[in-house]
Amino acid sequence: MVTKATFVGPGFTRKPPKYERFIRPTGLRFTKAHVTHPELKCTFNLEIIGVKKNPNGPTYTSLGVITKGTIIEVNTSSPPPLQIPIYLREPVI
Repeated sequence: MVTKATFVGPGFTRKPPKYERFIRPTGLRFTKAHVTHPELKCTFNLEIIGVKKNPNGPTYTSLGVITKGTIIEVNTSSPPPLQIPIYLREPVI
């Protein structure tokens, strides 16, 4: 049984228990990630597309396990609209 956060795609279905080698609990399956933009200093909640590389090994990468240092691919095509406060000054006469 996998005891860490994992990512599975939207069309994921479990194998029959007889053939299932690794069990990924539904409570530990993640579909979104908080990503911070370095220049804007804003955090966005973006959808995860896939796990590119896990430093713990290729088995963790193929299972989609997300640990510290994991490189993930996120969907940045439609980020949420920015809510930047606009401060108005008094008109100059």
